[in-house]
Amino acid sequence: MEATPEPIVRRLTPAHVLPAQKEPAPDPTPDRGRNVQQQKGEPRLYQQVARADWYSKTCPRCHAGAGKPCDNDDRVGPGRTRQLPHDERLRRVLHHSDARSRPPRQRREKRSEQPAGGTAARTWHAREVRCPKCQAPPEARCTPNGTHRERVEWAAEFTRKLWG
Repeated sequence: MEATPEPIVRRLTPAHVLPAQKEPAPDPTPDRGRNVQQQKGEPRLYQQVARADWYSKTCPRCHAGAGKPCDNDDRVGPGRTRQLPHDERLRRVLHHSDARSRPPRQRREKRSEQPAGGTAARTWHAREVRCPKCQAPPEARCTPNGTHRERVEWAAEFTRKLWG
């Protein structure tokens, strides 16, 4: 019994291809050189830390102080500061005891258009009250020289007493 020779498979490459293009390089890992432990379903660091706590500590990477945004040292985006803090800063906040012990805030229910069980708060204007100085009725002008200061103060007091 005679063995059949296996067919020779040749790669046909054009003559103008560079040697580096002939053999494809193995895919480098996208996070090479980083200490990233991110998996597909896990939320990112900036999603795990409350936005109010993002700038509560200093940044160990760019040395931005507490309350200040991180410097854009790796040129992510167009601005001088980063839109999101560095991961090192977020890790520091995440592992701090205060950030973990605080429970997440409950979301408020959306308020209705008008409060139930009463009328909406009202501001009284000077022309809507009787003038205590010249006794001009509501919606009438004070005589002789226009609205008196006492009428304006009385309208402000009406507003304060009823809704303040």
